[in-house]
Amino acid sequence: MSGAGDGLGPRVETSLAVIARDHGLPADVLLDRLGREGAAVAARITQLTSDELARVGHHAAWGDMSVGAIVERTLVIHLESHVEQLRRLLGSSA
Repeated sequence: MSGAGDGLGPRVETSLAVIARDHGLPADVLLDRLGREGAAVAARITQLTSDELARVGHHAAWGDMSVGAIVERTLVIHLESHVEQLRRLLGSSA
């Protein structure tokens, strides 16, 4: 769990709770959810204007960042790490 002052706080705890809750779900259910929710997120991101992507906010753990940088860091890089995890898992079970 995250500790006080680590900049992560309740969101990490919520994420861990979701992981624990969904851990036993069948892969097809999780993949269907990923497809639906991923499509909704992608659609919203493509609607962002240049001005919206350039807006700067303060992230508790990463400091000042533009919306575009947050999208890249939290989505692109994060999802790439999951793709790599899946490749390793599929490679080890094949």
